[in-house]
Amino acid sequence: MDTIGYHWIDEEMTVCTEIAVNTIKEKTYTKVRNSSDGGNENTNIIYSGKSGDLDWSIDDKGLLTISGEGDYQDGLNTSYPAWREYRDNIKSAKVNVKNITSTRNMFSNCSNMIVVDLDNLDVSKVTDMSSMFYMCSGLKTLDVSGFNTESVTNMYNMFCGCSGITTLDVSKFNTGNVTDMSFMFGKCRELKELDLSGFDTGKVRNMQAMLGDLNLDELDLSGFNTSNLANIGFMFGGSSYKTIDLSMFDMSKIIEARQLVTNCNSLVELRIPAT
Repeated sequence: MDTIGYHWIDEEMTVCTEIAVNTIKEKTYTKVRNSSDGGNENTNIIYSGKSGDLDWSIDDKGLLTISGEGDYQDGLNTSYPAWREYRDNIKSAKVNVKNITSTRNMFSNCSNMIVVDLDNLDVSKVTDMSSMFYMCSGLKTLDVSGFNTESVTNMYNMFCGCSGITTLDVSKFNTGNVTDMSFMFGKCRELKELDLSGFDTGKVRNMQAMLGDLNLDELDLSGFNTSNLANIGFMFGGSSYKTIDLSMFDMSKIIEARQLVTNCNSLVELRIPAT
């Protein structure tokens, strides 16, 4: 390769003098200016490794890169990825992953992360999305509108603590297999609206604190199928709703409903079904 004024590196940050055209897997080469030719545009990798099947790295600008096929759980079946240990260094993330079955805790407690690129994350085989963005309070925007969630059964805590995002498009989520939505949107205090009209909740058993600590006046839950719902404790607690209409809810299997509207100080109307 012509290297006058710059050099080439591969994904492993190895300087390359020749392009390998016969490779076992896809390879990407990046052109980087030489430091003697106006400064080095490259960043330095400060942490890297392998978590389960996936490769990951964090550079000195705080970019977390995750790539590969499969899951990040290790042999001990821990639910935390290896990069979580360095979560305070993560300011942004880019994911290029497929054939993953669990995104549990993928970005859990990455409170300094302000942007995440999920365009190349294939979640079609994922069954567990619990705590995926838990306490990602630094995020201002989050695009999950392209997620294929048809296989997901667990959305516990998924967006809980994303206190900086103002919009969240989950209108195309397929939730037909989800059984746990507890704490799902809790503490998303900056949300201006939340469209749950397309949610299929027929299999959901747990909605504990699902919509608590939100600054919304009202929500349309009229399409919710609650025929299997058992837990609605704290479901709206600490929120600013003025009206909560549960008149269409099937309460026949509810066993836990304590403090359903606790600390909802702005609430002026609560509609519940006749029993």
